[in-house]
Order: sequence, then C-alpha cells, then structure tokens
Amino acid sequence: MEMQFIDGRNRSLWESINQHFRLRIENHSNHHFFHYFKDQEVYLFVPEEGGTPELFTHELLHLDLIVNGVTITSYLKDRLRNEPLLHWTFSENLFEQIGNCLEHSKMLPLYLEMSFERDLFSESYHMPCCTNMSMQMIRSGMGKEIPARASIDLFIHKFFAMKACLNPEFNYEVQLEELRKINEELYAILDQFWQSWEAFDISNSPCTSFKLFTYDFMHRLGTWNILNVYAKEKMRA
Repeated sequence: MEMQFIDGRNRSLWESINQHFRLRIENHSNHHFFHYFKDQEVYLFVPEEGGTPELFTHELLHLDLIVNGVTITSYLKDRLRNEPLLHWTFSENLFEQIGNCLEHSKMLPLYLEMSFERDLFSESYHMPCCTNMSMQMIRSGMGKEIPARASIDLFIHKFFAMKACLNPEFNYEVQLEELRKINEELYAILDQFWQSWEAFDISNSPCTSFKLFTYDFMHRLGTWNILNVYAKEKMRA
C-alpha cells in the first residue's frame, strides 16, 4: 500500500527511516496521515482514500526529525509533566500543537529540497492561522484581572501558528503586534523561544541542544503563569 506514495523524490527518505524503525503501515478511514509509537515499532496510518505522496512525505519528515534526535514535541510534553509551575494550567494538547508548528518550520525546507510543491505540504496550507474571532477571544480573556486560561492557551497557540505559517500569502504582522500589546511579558517569553528555535540548525547543531533553550522557555512560562494566574487565583480564593 505504501508504494503508491513513494517515488524518486522521497524513496531515500523512506529507506533511511526504515533503517531506524520497524514501520507498520495500516489503512484507516480518516483522511489524514498520522503515526504513533508502540514498543519498538512505529505504526503509520494512511487514508484509504485521498492520500498523496506529499502528505505521506510530510509524515515521514516528522519521523525523520525523531531519527535525528530532534524530539521537540515529546520534550515539550515531558517538561509539561515535570514542571510544577505549568502542569495544572496547560494541556498536553497545547504543547502538541506548539511542537507541530515548530517541526513544520524545520520540515518544509527538507520537503522543498525533494522537489515537492510547497502548497501541497499540508492540508491546511491555504487556511488562515488566526481569525478575527480568535483575536477577539484572546482580547476578551486576556483583559480580565486574572487572564482566562482558554485565552492564554489560544494566545500561545496562535503566536506559534502565525510565526510558523508556511504560506507566504498570509501576513500576520498586525495580529502579532496586537498580541504583543495585549501582554508584552508573555509575548516576549514566546518570541525569545521562537528566535532560539529559528536559529537552531538541525543539520549542524548538536541534535539535543534545543533542550537547553526549551527548558529555559518552559521555566519562564511557568513563572509567568504562577505570577499572573495561579497566585491571583489563590488570593481570590
């Protein structure tokens, strides 16, 4: 089944990943590719209909980052579980979304080097990363004496989604500037981490060096959370 998604552009990537993981290909009725690890095997789920070599390659590139030690998504979730300043406020789903954005920003250049078309990299390529409704929810919840947790979550998610936007036709300078004005301290924490991630070269840097600045980011975010949410909630209780 997987052979319909493999051609001269992605064959070497496929063969490289097979040298590191025992891949199990499974069909499913959904329209998305996804994978999960079980013991020493990787289950790669492919849609029965609508799958493309581009989206198959997208999923392989997620695995390729892991092969090369760039386990940013799992590291973010691990730090969330072990960082007492964070785990009562933020969900693993948020950090899954952040990790996905970060990974995509490093995957796209590799994908383009294989001569795939940019606009076929992701099913959501032509969808806006941030809508007026999202910004309204952020403004409303972040403007409260104790910022609403749902709005903090949305603030963080949309920041990374806009920064990592893959479609150059979308310009989010206005929305990002508004986020900065809504909460400059939180914006600065996110932006410093984003700049560190952008500077992180997955081909030349030690593969685990991202953990240093990611650890610092999670601690700074946790401290912000304590001062701006948890402490104020305790005082009100």
